[in-house]
Amino acid sequence: MVIDQHPGPTGQVFFDDHPPDRDGPARFCSATCSYSYRFDREDEGLDPIVTYLTDYSRVEYSVADGDDPSISAHLAADDYREESALSVVVGSDVEGAMGPELIPFSDSEEAEAFADEYGGEVRTTGDVDRELVDSIRS
Repeated sequence: MVIDQHPGPTGQVFFDDHPPDRDGPARFCSATCSYSYRFDREDEGLDPIVTYLTDYSRVEYSVADGDDPSISAHLAADDYREESALSVVVGSDVEGAMGPELIPFSDSEEAEAFADEYGGEVRTTGDVDRELVDSIRS
């Protein structure tokens, strides 16, 4: 998948030692895929150093109208923030590259405003676990 050809938040996961299937950081077309991959690698004993996600508080995003509204992608280095500093909107009507998505914000008030407009619930990234990600992806 060519990441810059799809909408929505993207992610990068960095490890102490590169996973055997990657040379450098793992890059993903969605926040949910970033978490899913990270959880799988943690189960294999790898230690992630940091996960970065698109920070929609740092960008001028747009939401495309339609039956399946999607949020714009932003791929510049300054568009990312360490996921531990973010809140995510879970269960909104807005999709990313792979469908239902976690939409990250560093400003919790902006996350609440997004959830008020597009539905969903604001959670801290500390609340994001495999069960939540699997429920979004199914």
